[in-house]
Amino acid sequence: MKSINPVNGLIRYSFYSASGNLSIAFIVISVLGVTLLATGASTTYLIFGSLTMLFTPMFLMTGTGGGATKKWEKMKVAMPVKRKDVITSHYYSIILATIVGLPFFGVILTISFFLHEDLLDYVMSTAHIFLPFFLGAPLLTSALFYPLAYTIGENKEEALTIVCMLAVSGILGLFIWIGGTANLAPGALILLIIAASVIPFIVSYAITKSVYAKKDF
Repeated sequence: MKSINPVNGLIRYSFYSASGNLSIAFIVISVLGVTLLATGASTTYLIFGSLTMLFTPMFLMTGTGGGATKKWEKMKVAMPVKRKDVITSHYYSIILATIVGLPFFGVILTISFFLHEDLLDYVMSTAHIFLPFFLGAPLLTSALFYPLAYTIGENKEEALTIVCMLAVSGILGLFIWIGGTANLAPGALILLIIAASVIPFIVSYAITKSVYAKKDF
């Protein structure tokens, strides 16, 4: 009989425990999607893209650590799973949550292109800036969040998530400004934004594993 990967079970539980908030997130994103279809406004596109990519990871992060989830954290370390599996499930969940938003975002955006030609022009002219931003923001936010959540951020997960999201907006915005000031080619700017998101994500995973391995519940 094939053994069950404990990481898969932990990922499923993460999504299940956040299902109530995720339902609300889906309603908000759907309203924004309909608004984008109706207006084709570039501002709505930016808000819709950002929240579609960030909402699901955000609610997964707020369910981490102390507070109401403290007992579940204690239970996890008492289960026949390795501590590194717990952390691996967090980071895999963020990747999966980011990917989950892509089909909905792509479908709404494609339909909007047929309804609003000026939106197509705007998206095409800024794709090298905002599309990497949409994808990179959840990764960089979680990269900042998880090490802090298991150290100084216990019982402050909601506030910490917001702070990390704001910090990421500033960090990625800075990289975009640097790229524009240096007149980087679109491809180089894309690589810069992706690197600024993926590298901290990988480093954060290693740091959080180390912190969690030593954590006393």
